[in-house]
Amino acid sequence: MDNLENKKYENFIQNICIYCMNIQKYKDLKNKYNKLIGVYNTQMQVEEFIETVSSTEIREFPTLKIITYNDYKEKYHDRHKKYPNFMGI
Repeated sequence: MDNLENKKYENFIQNICIYCMNIQKYKDLKNKYNKLIGVYNTQMQVEEFIETVSSTEIREFPTLKIITYNDYKEKYHDRHKKYPNFMGI
């Protein structure tokens, strides 16, 4: 949550909810953070939160695709071994 107070991210995040098993542990954060709408412990509550705050004006936050080590071993390792042959190395 402390990172979200950084002003450069303020325009990217409009509403926040926390999904956890222990609501009591996090409920006081609602008083500290304006954008924290609720603290929930059921999937249904989170789905309701998403429905409530959803808007067609919200754009997806761009992310980079992350390749795991297993992805690399399965998909890319063999390709990388073959590259030198194509490059004349």
